[in-house]
This record gives sequence, C-alpha cells and structure tokens, in this order.
Amino acid sequence: MKRNNLARFLFLLLILGWAVTEMTPLWDKPGKLIEEFKKAKDKDEAFDKVVADVEASHEEDDSNEFGDLYKAVEASGLALTNYFPKIKFGEQAPDNRLVLQALQKRVAGQIQLGLDLKGGSSFLVAMDTNKLENASGAIAQAVEVLRRRVDSIGVAEPDIRPVGDNKIMIQLPGLSEADQAEAKKLVTEAAFLEFALVHKESRSLIANGITPAGYRKYALTTKDDAGNSFTSDVLVELENKYGLKGEYITSASPSRNPLTQEPMILFGFN
Repeated sequence: MKRNNLARFLFLLLILGWAVTEMTPLWDKPGKLIEEFKKAKDKDEAFDKVVADVEASHEEDDSNEFGDLYKAVEASGLALTNYFPKIKFGEQAPDNRLVLQALQKRVAGQIQLGLDLKGGSSFLVAMDTNKLENASGAIAQAVEVLRRRVDSIGVAEPDIRPVGDNKIMIQLPGLSEADQAEAKKLVTEAAFLEFALVHKESRSLIANGITPAGYRKYALTTKDDAGNSFTSDVLVELENKYGLKGEYITSASPSRNPLTQEPMILFGFN
C-alpha cells in the first residue's frame, strides 16, 4: 500500500515538473542577430564590409541591433535575397526588411517582452475622416504610409494597426532613445514631395565604388516590357539646392515615352 502511494507521489511529482518546464522556459536567452546574419551563403567583400561596419558601430547596450543592421544594408545597396536564398516570402515581394525579420525570428527567444520591459515607443494617432467618403480605405492607406516611414528607422517587427474608426496604433519595440525621438518626428511630421538631382557621372562613380560628398546611393528598381524587375544604384544629391518641392506643382498627368512607350508622369510647375 505504501509502495503504491510512493509511486503515485513520484508520478505526480514528475507531471508537476513537466508542467513547470512547459510554462516557464528555463533557457530563453535570445541570440544575436549579427551572428545569424554572418551565416549567409556566397558572402563577398561588400557583405563583409557591412558586417564590419555594424560590429564597429553597434553598442552592446543599444537594443536596436536590427535597426543598425538594416540601415547598413540599405546604405550598401545589397540585395539580401542573394545571400539567403532559402528564405520563403509567401505572397509578399521579397526585400531586405523581410529577410532580416526572418533572421530575427530565428534568434528570438520564446518569451517576447513588451514595450515596458524591452523599451521602445508607442503612438496613438487620429485621422480626421468626417469629410471622407471612404474612411476605411483612407485609414488603410495611412497605415501603409506610416509603415513606410518607420521602415527608415529599422524596427524588427513594428506593430501598426487601425484602432476604432479613425485611430491608428503604432508600437515600435527595441528602440534607443535617439531612435525614439526620430520615430516621433517621422510619425507626426507632415509629408511633402521634394525633388533632387542625380549625379551626372553616377554610373561611372558607382562602378568605381566612389560616393562623393553631398550624395547618397539609392537603389532604383525598373521593369522591362516582360515585367522583369531590375535594380541599379544611383547617386542622388542630399541637399535640395534649388528648393524644388511639391508645393510648386500646378499639374500632374500620366503619359508615355513616345519612343519606348514606358509609363511616366508629366509635371507642370508654376
């Protein structure tokens, strides 16, 4: 009789121990994104330079490792799909952000900390929809606009979603204090259209790995007649010397190049 009770007690103790381990992960230290990033295939000199730059600039106490890496990749013009060909994107168009998000998930722990523990920013913005016929469509469009804005900061998994009829919640985890200030500025400032010039010798300079002072390298994606996308780099002037902005546009209309029939937009200025 005592043996049966002892067996039952040991069995219950075993079940209790199993339940505790399932509810409380004992080893849940997340890995480093940069270490997972180094596991890329077919690495080249440009890739190694990005890794070296991030490791040199990233501070251990800076929680936005994703942002540092994302900014370095975008500045270099790398296409990460070439280095991580096995990552699946489903119906989404592949881009560097999705690649880094997939790598981030590989090293993330089981316990996902909230903004109060992990740090970051949270914004609740409202939109005046009283005079709009399609308020829900306008909110959905505003969500995408805000998403593109915060992309420039580099957040692993930004949470941007509609709340109620005319509000949008924006949660950006893992931001440093400097990035939090930049995030607030991007979310609250008014958007405007600005024109900048491409360097006359852009192709030759990029071919020789030269980026002149006052210019930044941007990726330009175009499509051919078959719908195939091609990405090339261009050097764009950072400072708008001529002050040409969208406020000076008086008309805009779609058109086509008379020689190639490629679509283009015609602007009229005052």
